Amino acid sequence: MECKEIYDLICAYMDEELDQDIRDSIEKHINSCAICKSEISGYLSIRGLIRKRLSNISAPETLRKRIASEMLRINDYRESGISALDLVPWGTHVAHLYKERDDLIEVLIPYIAKGLEQNERCIWITLDISKDGILNSLKKELPDAYKYMDKGQLGIINYEDWYLPDGSFGVERTVNNALNEYRRSISEGYSGFRCTGTLSWLDSEYWDSFMEYGRLLDSKVPGSKLLIICSYKEGRHTRDGIHSIMSSHKFLLSRMNRSWRIYKEDIV
Repeated sequence: MECKEIYDLICAYMDEELDQDIRDSIEKHINSCAICKSEISGYLSIRGLIRKRLSNISAPETLRKRIASEMLRINDYRESGISALDLVPWGTHVAHLYKERDDLIEVLIPYIAKGLEQNERCIWITLDISKDGILNSLKKELPDAYKYMDKGQLGIINYEDWYLPDGSFGVERTVNNALNEYRRSISEGYSGFRCTGTLSWLDSEYWDSFMEYGRLLDSKVPGSKLLIICSYKEGRHTRDGIHSIMSSHKFLLSRMNRSWRIYKEDIV
């Protein structure tokens, strides 16, 4: 097990939520890595201090009621497959900033795999990864990945066919395509619909239209059994561009050091 994997599992390890085999692997690594050992020791010290300070504090009644209310809505949430997101409510629309192909694989493969496992219909609109590349990576999570393709539960679509079918981008057309695929998924008995689109093709010509598309789509998804991740190429967008991305998505998923982080407000 490598340092990057340890960072992603630190919280689950400290909360004793991992299988014993994984815990043993983590502890073996910690015993041989001074950096990770120091990192976890620091986290444990902070947690111990917080617990000590909070030991005599009770949760307010309003919080108890809110938690109880959310527990009644458990069916409104889905496992995203992404550790930084964890459970998300239906209708979640996420912006994902990536630098390279491996960033797409790391985030989107578990996202799609979890959707398939949960009987959701999934579509991946791709550019930077070939269809075979996606399937080969997906097979590491789901050995029978081709089965989902064969029965139509998984679709892998070239970005031009989805976003630019006639050589141009149309806001209403693209929104309607997504909503029609969602309705089809529900009518065919799937528990919901999740999709992801890679947007490294996006340039200044279509920028304003695409931001309009994002805001319009975001207004349509509440109340629907639909999850969306839009992957934007990091480094291709200005400060104002990142502001626009944030304004048309509920969350921003971005790598910070070795781990993925979720932001709910503008980070620039």
